[in-house]
Amino acid sequence: NADTTAFMQFLEGDLFADFPDLRFIIPHGGGAVPYHWGRFRGLADMLGKPPLSTHVMRNVFFDTCVYHQPGIDLLFEVIDIDNILFGSEMVGAVRGIDPQTGQYFDDT
Repeated sequence: NADTTAFMQFLEGDLFADFPDLRFIIPHGGGAVPYHWGRFRGLADMLGKPPLSTHVMRNVFFDTCVYHQPGIDLLFEVIDIDNILFGSEMVGAVRGIDPQTGQYFDDT
């Protein structure tokens, strides 16, 4: 997905060394990034890059617009709280009630 690709490009490159005030928000909980956090940390090490906390995460933020509580839980377990922003859909992209939880899909 494009979010994961963008994060990988941030990791591989030195964009934020040239533009230290540039900020990006990766929506929807960072896409697949939190799920692959260990891989990204390992790749940064393998590529001789600084730790993600200094190389990328001073400039990249994720929002909380995630439609599944376990996804939000993972986001908060893996990503530093300083990199998480509140986000929501104005109208809601996913309508209806989740038959497993009885809650609206966009009620996270």
